Amino acid sequence: MSTKRKIDPDELRRFWAGDIPVWRMAAHFKCSESAVHNTARSLGLPHRKVARKNAQQPIDEADFKRMWANGVPVAEMAEEFGVSRGHISSTAGLLGLPPRLSRSMMLSRDQVQRAIDSGTPVAQLARDLGCHENTLRNAMARMKVEPPEVKRQREEAARRAAETPKPQGPDLSTITGRLLATKGRWEALEVIRKERGWTPVQVQQQFHRARSGT
Repeated sequence: MSTKRKIDPDELRRFWAGDIPVWRMAAHFKCSESAVHNTARSLGLPHRKVARKNAQQPIDEADFKRMWANGVPVAEMAEEFGVSRGHISSTAGLLGLPPRLSRSMMLSRDQVQRAIDSGTPVAQLARDLGCHENTLRNAMARMKVEPPEVKRQREEAARRAAETPKPQGPDLSTITGRLLATKGRWEALEVIRKERGWTPVQVQQQFHRARSGT
């Protein structure tokens, strides 16, 4: 599909005349800034330099500080001011504002542990705590707390392992048991061969008889 079919010429002319930043036009048309420039050139519109997000007019410090103090998410602030999230974070640093704690850092150990002890799946716990599932998992990893479903799986595996009968080894008090215990390894069979005075062929025959139960 060509660039012209993606970008409405009349709409582009209106944006261009209104001095809308190129990056905003690119976001509106869901294309690259180069595509916007190429279409503008084909329409005979005057040349314009690429206006990056961070090159926009200065952010209002009062509004910025108010939103930061009220805990407005960085993504929402970036959308409000028309800049990147990185620009929001760097502006906060330049203004000397305190760093934002992630949602997982705000969750206390007691809060997470009580939720874990309830045995509720992590997805439901996250909804109950008003955070994203990954946020809760990050908090658990930081606090070295085991998610309830992982704990249940571990306990179930341990229970099954304890209930599974362990295989009995061969009776080493008998020659048949000793032969089976060698598992056909020549070095072990050689020891028995010398003890019994068997030939190499005989020890192999005895091993195969023991294994077949004859």
